[in-house]
Amino acid sequence: FYQMTDYKAAGNAFLKQKDYVKAAEQYTLGIQEDPTNESLYSNRSLAYVQSNEAAKGLEDAQKVIELKPEWDRGYLRAAQAQSRLGDYLKCLEMATKGLSIVKDHPQLTALRQHAIQGLQQQLAQQQQFMQQQQAPPKAEPEPKKEEAKPQPKKQEQPKKQGYSNSYMKQQQAMIRLMGEFSNPQALIDKLAKHPISKHFVEDSTFTDAIEEISKNPQKLQEYLQSDQRFLVMIEKVLEIDLGLPSQEEAMKQQEEMMKREEAARERRRAAKRAEKEKAKAAVEKEQAKLNELPQYQEKLKGNAAYKKRDFDTALQHYNKAIELEPDNCIFRLNKASVFIETGSYDECLAECDKAMEIALEKNESNEVKAKIYAKKGNCYFRQKRYEEALKEYDDSAIEKALPAVRLQIKNTKKAIERERELAYRDPAIAEAEKKKGGEFFKKQQYPEAKKCYDEAIKRDPENHIHYSNRAMVYLKLGAFSYSVKDADRCIEINPDFIKAYRTKGRAHVFLKEFHKAMKTYEEGLEKKPGDAELEHLKKTLIQRINAESQAMGGEDQEKAKEAMKDPEIRAILEDPEFQQILQQLSNPVAAQKYMADPVISGKIRKLMQAGIIKTAQA
Repeated sequence: FYQMTDYKAAGNAFLKQKDYVKAAEQYTLGIQEDPTNESLYSNRSLAYVQSNEAAKGLEDAQKVIELKPEWDRGYLRAAQAQSRLGDYLKCLEMATKGLSIVKDHPQLTALRQHAIQGLQQQLAQQQQFMQQQQAPPKAEPEPKKEEAKPQPKKQEQPKKQGYSNSYMKQQQAMIRLMGEFSNPQALIDKLAKHPISKHFVEDSTFTDAIEEISKNPQKLQEYLQSDQRFLVMIEKVLEIDLGLPSQEEAMKQQEEMMKREEAARERRRAAKRAEKEKAKAAVEKEQAKLNELPQYQEKLKGNAAYKKRDFDTALQHYNKAIELEPDNCIFRLNKASVFIETGSYDECLAECDKAMEIALEKNESNEVKAKIYAKKGNCYFRQKRYEEALKEYDDSAIEKALPAVRLQIKNTKKAIERERELAYRDPAIAEAEKKKGGEFFKKQQYPEAKKCYDEAIKRDPENHIHYSNRAMVYLKLGAFSYSVKDADRCIEINPDFIKAYRTKGRAHVFLKEFHKAMKTYEEGLEKKPGDAELEHLKKTLIQRINAESQAMGGEDQEKAKEAMKDPEIRAILEDPEFQQILQQLSNPVAAQKYMADPVISGKIRKLMQAGIIKTAQA
């Protein structure tokens, strides 16, 4: 942190001295220390713009906006860069966005005015150019007559291309519009006085949209497409002709643009593929040459032994390779890999440190440094020193984003979180929370009871009782799907805990998933045959199914529709053989035969409970 602050202070000092190149260098060093510091990017953007590197300054300004979009400084830097680049339309857009954050900002206000003047000047120049092109050529005096000589035929020169009238018209219209939207209240007052638009401003959504466009001009196009009032306002009230194409022309232009963009993307992709293939071929060619050297021959032998997990032999070959080329980082990383596999972690770390020392002396590539950090991270990870491992992986990612390291960062963070969860566990505290939860439950203070059971689960997540208790609380709170989930977790930990089957079945009943409730009760009775409460719940459910079936004429459309989401129900109905059985159930003899089959009768009962078929059919 202190070093980064020193870089910033040094950069600021050079900036005051107007030594913009050295200022940018100091800010760059600071960014390497802290790549998410928006202030450093902002300062470097200013240094770049002042040193006539506006394109780089614009990149930094965009980074500032990405890191801190609510900071006006990013838009100021972007507007300054766009002004230097001569893109006054973009400059106007950035200045307007900045002013939406800090109203009456003097620099942004001046930049917006400068952008408008620049646009007007550009359009005036283009108009003058077009008038010159359209004017008839001046008459030239006739040359003195000379004896005719054959002249070579001159090639016609292509005419200089200027902007079209329609383009200039659109640009002028946009400048007028930006002027109107720059003061939204004055625009609203103007619209309120016009007979066509006075009703528009009575709608708060319309006036809110004007405010939004004043802050973000890009929104205008969106509102032009979605709200016809804006087109009427611009063309009829403000009398600004946007020169917009017809809908058919616009669609055609959009299709052509998309085709051009896709073709351009494909060209870029093809160029990248060709570049990668070329680079790969060059690397393979270079590696083939290296592999002929004795030290690389030893490395290859070491690799072969390592793959066979013959670590002693691998180590011998890597040592020989290092003897032949002591300052080769890769050989030392190979050796470090052996030490990780043999559990010689101190030796591995020492080898990684030596490799990094060599890499810094030789100014090796970022990829090589990234691999050294990653190897060190792997060593710490094997020792379950996850915090240290994460630091090494982060350092590796700063050097270069290696795919394997991204995965290791994710795994390491999970391991750290798992360790924290394990450290947080305490069955004694969980038991105390369970008792507190029980007291709240008796007092019908269910939200408070839930909080206690939440804590009990965090402290002792493998205790099935806590999940059962919370499932009951969810039942009381009407969160039936959560009740089912907790009951399932309880059963997963202890399949013989009957109370969970009762709670789960009741939750399914509240959800009108009668077939699932019946299945749950039957599973519970398999675990504890003759359980009085489960038998009672099952009997009550059967009575309810029969009563609802008769009341609804045998069908409950909504319940049946919901039941169709169950994969088991769908599988039964999509079975061609079972479809034939359903068609024969109206025959009493066939129905009696099928109900005697335990598999078929079980499927029929399931469909009855789900409301798919009538009770009378059984």
